[in-house]
Amino acid sequence: MANRRKKAKEEAKDLLQQPSPKPVDDPLEPDDEGVERDEPLDQPAEHLEPYGFSEEEEMEDSIIKQKSMELTPEQEQELAEFYEENPSFYDKSRSDFKNSKKKDRLLQEKAETMNLTVADIRLWYRYAS
Repeated sequence: MANRRKKAKEEAKDLLQQPSPKPVDDPLEPDDEGVERDEPLDQPAEHLEPYGFSEEEEMEDSIIKQKSMELTPEQEQELAEFYEENPSFYDKSRSDFKNSKKKDRLLQEKAETMNLTVADIRLWYRYAS
């Protein structure tokens, strides 16, 4: 036991006598003070896409919205009541929330009674809510 302590003290003494390592450059510090950059740091780089949707995606989204808004006010009211009567579409606490077969069946039945497609109903729900 005494041998281990003696050896540990010698190793510690050797470490203290070694020159300290070269300091590492801070990656957050600028490399060259006063040097102009190509792009200011407070502005986004030109090659990066801006946040949000591209113009093409927004156009596509707008077309989809227009197509889904071809429902009459009576049809919209009927769909609103349908979703209100079937909380499994939006209430995550329900046991049947993840039952996609049941929800698909309900949508298919509703689409047939309203002479719509399931896609029409889903689009309406997506943009109406």
